[in-house]
Amino acid sequence: MKKDNKIKTILIGFGRIAYGYNIYNKKNILTHYKALKNNKRFSLIGVIENDNMRREKYSKKLKLKTFKKLSEIKGKLFPKFAIISSNTNSHLNLIKDILQYHPSIKIILCEKPMGSNFLKAKKIVDDCKKKKVKLFVNYMRISDPGVNKVKRIIKKKFHSQIKGTVFYDGSTLNQASHLINLIQLWLGKVLNIKKILIDKKENKNYGKSFLLKFKNANIIFIGLNIKNFTYASIELISARGRLLYEERGEKISFQKIEKDKIFGEDLMPSKKKINIKNDLINYQKNVLKQISFNDNNQKYNLCSGVKALETLKVIDKLK
Repeated sequence: MKKDNKIKTILIGFGRIAYGYNIYNKKNILTHYKALKNNKRFSLIGVIENDNMRREKYSKKLKLKTFKKLSEIKGKLFPKFAIISSNTNSHLNLIKDILQYHPSIKIILCEKPMGSNFLKAKKIVDDCKKKKVKLFVNYMRISDPGVNKVKRIIKKKFHSQIKGTVFYDGSTLNQASHLINLIQLWLGKVLNIKKILIDKKENKNYGKSFLLKFKNANIIFIGLNIKNFTYASIELISARGRLLYEERGEKISFQKIEKDKIFGEDLMPSKKKINIKNDLINYQKNVLKQISFNDNNQKYNLCSGVKALETLKVIDKLK
């Protein structure tokens, strides 16, 4: 009999990130459900969803085994992999439950920002370490092939001081955290944080503006705070080149430095852009592929719980 090598998976939470985004966009792989269904290494054996109407609707429509609470699968299902896509405040208790009552689970992928603050997130990381459970946080840009090409370009080309600007929509916790995490991958440890006052009003959905200082870089983040407006971009400039991360990361390009062809005096970014191939429009497919690599003890690109803590440390200092 052929051994079943599929990674048995439980999906906790069945909202937009788990399924909803692919109702509007049926082409790309934007959700956990679609990623699982399109990867033969994984087997979705159950879904936890506490909303009665949503649970009943999709259990029939998609023929899923669904449960209201995680405790209901105890002794019935034995997944190796858990994806947590419920609201942020539920993460700590869910992971406590997994570690105490579901020893079959050895890998957890938790939606960002993992915890609502640094202390809660650190508790999650410490508990997983004690139980020897691998914890990853779904900062999905880390798994994009284009992002990792950029990391190599920065290491090779950007030797001198880098200046950068980041524009983002939404709140600092939910939206800026993606781009902070990405910049940390590229530039390393944040050495200093300085708030910048641009907008007077603040609320939980407010995007703060601030300066992050790295060893060889100063990066300004600007929260757009425009109602019903989505946008994210990064521009990095050094004496060796210019890097553009545009359209929320769907388009990445690099410009080498050349002599100004009009005045012939100074150096400037070349008008020719070198496009860097990426695949952000299928981001959940890329994340799941990297989970598979990790399970096979291959090299992988994922954000660990420890790395996600570094991002939350920055966010906490901006409160």
